[in-house]
Amino acid sequence: MHIEIPTIIFSMINFAILVGVLGKFLWKPVVKTLDQRTQSIQEALDAAAKAREEAAGAEENLRAVTAKARQEADAIVAEGQVRGNKAKDDIVEAARVEAAAIVADARVQIESEKSAAMDQLKDEIASLVVLAAGKLLAEQVDEAQQKELMKKYIEKVGCVK
Repeated sequence: MHIEIPTIIFSMINFAILVGVLGKFLWKPVVKTLDQRTQSIQEALDAAAKAREEAAGAEENLRAVTAKARQEADAIVAEGQVRGNKAKDDIVEAARVEAAAIVADARVQIESEKSAAMDQLKDEIASLVVLAAGKLLAEQVDEAQQKELMKKYIEKVGCVK
């Protein structure tokens, strides 16, 4: 095997020209395309991470808003129950006061009617006694007859049975 120096030099020059041409026309565009692809993939990953963070933040915000709304709803329900109980207590108390007033008025009216009935009864008894006395004086009877007549008039009045 014989090594020819001019062939080796010529091959090296060809190889260097090939590497230079490939480097200028092929390597730079390939590297540039790969860099652009890497950059676009990185941007997509960054955008996805940002979207994930925003979604997590939105989910947390939604949970907070939901919890707050639930607390407000519970507070409104509790306040409604308190107001309802207070209204019920107020109505019951008002009814109790009104019933007590009605009972008091009824007692006053009963006492008034009782007093009027007693006065009327006294007036009737007095007039019957006067009538009985007048009849006794008009008849001029003895003591036994007077007692008998008094019993009869008293029974008529209904005082003694």
